[in-house]
Amino acid sequence: MKEDIDILCVIKDQDSADMLSRELALRIPGARLSFTQEVANVMPIICAQNVELLIIVSDTDTDGAVEPISSTLMSMIPQTLLQFLPANFLLCRECLTRTLDMWAQFIQCGLERPSKLLRDGLQSQERKILATMQEAVISCDQHGKMTYINRAAERFMGLSKSEALHTPLTAIVEFDTDGTGNSSRETLEAFFTRELSHSRCLDSTLVNHDGLRTHVISTISSYKDCMDDRDGAVMVMRKVDRHYVELHHQANYDWLTDLPNRAFLTGRLNLAVSLAVRHNHQVGLMFVDLDNFKSVNDSMGHEAGDQLLKSVSKRLASCIRASDTVSRYGGDEFAVLLTEIVNVSDCERVAKKILSAFRLPHQVAGKSLVIGLSIGISIFPTDAKSCQAMFNHADKAMYEAKKTGSSQFEVYSSNHDVN
Repeated sequence: MKEDIDILCVIKDQDSADMLSRELALRIPGARLSFTQEVANVMPIICAQNVELLIIVSDTDTDGAVEPISSTLMSMIPQTLLQFLPANFLLCRECLTRTLDMWAQFIQCGLERPSKLLRDGLQSQERKILATMQEAVISCDQHGKMTYINRAAERFMGLSKSEALHTPLTAIVEFDTDGTGNSSRETLEAFFTRELSHSRCLDSTLVNHDGLRTHVISTISSYKDCMDDRDGAVMVMRKVDRHYVELHHQANYDWLTDLPNRAFLTGRLNLAVSLAVRHNHQVGLMFVDLDNFKSVNDSMGHEAGDQLLKSVSKRLASCIRASDTVSRYGGDEFAVLLTEIVNVSDCERVAKKILSAFRLPHQVAGKSLVIGLSIGISIFPTDAKSCQAMFNHADKAMYEAKKTGSSQFEVYSSNHDVN
């Protein structure tokens, strides 16, 4: 049986959401509230829950998204009161008070009447909307157990709705959000806490009832209760075809070295920091810059320079664990992400291993070529409290290393800010 939501609010600004949550709790005590930041999340949520009142606080950014969904919602869920408010409406105390009083009367009437008609109306809506979707739609509670699946999800999983309900999502979906093999449990733990607060696109493997594994791309979005705690999440997934794989690779990997690019590295660093906070780990970020790379391009040509970059990429990757990441950050600069380290000595050990490996020559254009490296190191949370600070500190430390001579590494310290 589906649970009810008395009021579902779509509002982007967190301060405004907090204020509206307090006002609703005071005016309508006992009402079950839920919040989401995205209009796109409304349909999956309202298909999985019985909603009495839907409030959409719109601004210039969301007006375009509200327009196409409003007519659909009004026609498909006539039992739900749909209210649109401009963001500046919340600033008018008198207007807000009158509106809250009206909502309170509506919700009170809804609490007093049987819910059978609502459930019947929702089931009719599900048949019309969800049955035609090729994408699988799954909702789960704050513990990651499934509370609703549509017909496409039944086909994907090889399970009926009754068999799937209350089953852990991790029993049928294996998540790998960053390509590093993080477990489903860790990913969902991070998502259902404040560590991952926005909708995320997940690279996933769906395992059906017969053990058949299907590569899928999943978008998961959370919704919250009136205390700003996670009420649950809605996931929409579809099969990954060859075209998607090609586009995903082009968007996330460097064309020359086939290493993760800067954007992909940033996503992996964000998740690594989130998990480090939860599990009391540290994270290391190393910037690696080739010494005198320009002279190679000038003396041997750009094709030789490209060969050298490919050789450097392979050698860097051979110096780290499978759970760590080497990225081509740009030009002749690379970045190395070290996850779940104990202290700075772990990063220093890897830096020494890299410098030792690069004493051996590279074979470029039929010649043996030795290239030096300068390495800068930043540690979360020792010297940086955010991902951006880690990038800045590793960059500063790398330039300090370059000042001391070729093939050196430097760990960031506050003294680098004044040099």
